[in-house]
Amino acid sequence: MRTICLALLGLCLASHLLVAQTATNIAGGVMARVNEAVITFLQVEDATRDALTPLRSRYRGEPEEFYKKLGEVRKERLEQLIDRRLIIDDFKTGGISVPDRYVEDQIRKDIRDTFGDRVALTRALKERGETFEAYRERTREKIILDIMRFRHLSNEKIVISPKRIESFYDTNRTVFAVNPSVRLRIITLGKTAGDDNASKRKLAEEIAQKIKGGSPFEDMAKTYSEDAQARDGGDRKEMLEVSTLREDFRPHAMKLALKETSPVIETDDGFYLLRVEERKEAHTRPLADVRDEIEQTLVLQERSRMERRWIERLRKKGFVNYF
Repeated sequence: MRTICLALLGLCLASHLLVAQTATNIAGGVMARVNEAVITFLQVEDATRDALTPLRSRYRGEPEEFYKKLGEVRKERLEQLIDRRLIIDDFKTGGISVPDRYVEDQIRKDIRDTFGDRVALTRALKERGETFEAYRERTREKIILDIMRFRHLSNEKIVISPKRIESFYDTNRTVFAVNPSVRLRIITLGKTAGDDNASKRKLAEEIAQKIKGGSPFEDMAKTYSEDAQARDGGDRKEMLEVSTLREDFRPHAMKLALKETSPVIETDDGFYLLRVEERKEAHTRPLADVRDEIEQTLVLQERSRMERRWIERLRKKGFVNYF
């Protein structure tokens, strides 16, 4: 019996050691080799940390989908770390270095903008399990990345011709379509639960008749309306797309002429009178108004294309191996 117990104890200890060893291997495991450097599981996990909370919130109660998406993010961050290392190595092969004073200047800026003082920085590094020297090296690498991206992806290298802008506009006219919109004045008389609201209905009709007889809508709103905009004469003070208005209002907002008042609109919660103060019909924004916007879009597209081609060249020139 004693022999059996000892054997079982030994088996349990062995299993525990195996699990612990496996966890250690995963945590410290190499996921990729890039030239002479390695990228570890821990580096990928650190790069993935910012995505954990949004993913947990988005896929709460859906563990399979959560781990699927987490795996996709890890793969994406691994590729980003590989690209980062290739860029840094390409910088170093040029025989250029970042002077220490630039690194110290950036650290001082980080302390001023993010941490407040050096004590807070030290505390933050301790919480991350990162040494100051590792942080210094990470800062140096960020400077290198900025230098290389400016060198290869500067907007100065990108020229967008007027013809290309016009072609984009013609192809994407629907993007620049503007739906009809109105600026309304509204008189609101709320219903009381459990009441037939006959008196409110009668008051609404009387207000409508007064407006029809020449009483200013804004004066009627200030006197009778029960909403927060009453003091402004019912003016909503902004252009609203007709499609975003409550369903009871849309047909009236579409049909009313400028400065025309609707009949009394009865809904589940009250009685309303609408007046269209300003109207903009559906239209397409002219090219002159969107030229700069299109140019910026095309610049971003071109930068993305240039970056893909640059990284492709670095990957062909360098050595990348996955584990």
